[in-house]
Amino acid sequence: MKFLSIILLLYHAYTAHPSYISEEPKPMREIFDVNEYNIEDVVNEEVVVSKYVFDDEIIEVVQEDVIPELCYLTSDNFTVYNSFLLDRYCLEELESVSPQCRGFKCELAHYFLEHGAQIYMDFMNAASYKEAVEVVHRELSVAFEKLNMCTCGREFFKALFKCARSTTQMLCFTQLKTDVTTLLDTANG
Repeated sequence: MKFLSIILLLYHAYTAHPSYISEEPKPMREIFDVNEYNIEDVVNEEVVVSKYVFDDEIIEVVQEDVIPELCYLTSDNFTVYNSFLLDRYCLEELESVSPQCRGFKCELAHYFLEHGAQIYMDFMNAASYKEAVEVVHRELSVAFEKLNMCTCGREFFKALFKCARSTTQMLCFTQLKTDVTTLLDTANG
């Protein structure tokens, strides 16, 4: 009986105050714990055509740091000061792809800048898990169509994962070395 009273009280509060009514749930936002404020930090909505674009700060970083590094940086002109994303080993791995696929990483960066915000918002605004999966399927299909994903994408991601595995091992070793040094310092001091 008590449970029924609580349900009736909540129903009355819900129907009496329209402020309790909210927009449709967006499960992708709930999974990733993304609220409207987080989204406003990433994208701006162009209301005229209802198209999303990245926030100015993200565009600036991609145009000034990511695109130059992925499009123009080589292992020959690499320095610690002009690399935002990659170390020399990763750069060499990405250069090891076949000659016809060397421009793929640049094309991917431009594709991300042009389409990434809309893809992000379509995914985050999905009304159901099924719709979110459909967004991912649709966007991957378009990316496979526009980019040479079957050949160059395969080579690129293979090199990227090889690079990431090496970088992760290096980071784990560095962390282990730091932990051991800390432990020894604590024991000695």
